[in-house]
Amino acid sequence: MGSHSADLGQHMVGDGEIELEHTFQLFNRSSRNLRIAKVATTCGCSLAEVSSNNIPPEASFEVRAKLKLSGAGQRTVQVHLICEDREPILLSMAATGQVTKDFFASNSTLLL
Repeated sequence: MGSHSADLGQHMVGDGEIELEHTFQLFNRSSRNLRIAKVATTCGCSLAEVSSNNIPPEASFEVRAKLKLSGAGQRTVQVHLICEDREPILLSMAATGQVTKDFFASNSTLLL
């Protein structure tokens, strides 16, 4: 399965927070069932859920992940799928927040 990553880009945040979503599309290429015992994230600002905990061989499945972003700066979150009888599957999401200003001037003259 390996690891998978998603760059969610740059987002204007403002005073509050925004919630970003990404759906990872994965495929069980093995000849055995893939049993996911637990889904864990590395930050309380994120949540992840898997479409099924028991994935048959040669079947696809989804992992929906959400990331709350507030303030400026980059945030990277990892999602761990803890599997029975296998190595964990590692997914990673990254996003950058930019705080919005009350006004924006692109020229040297500002008309109010």
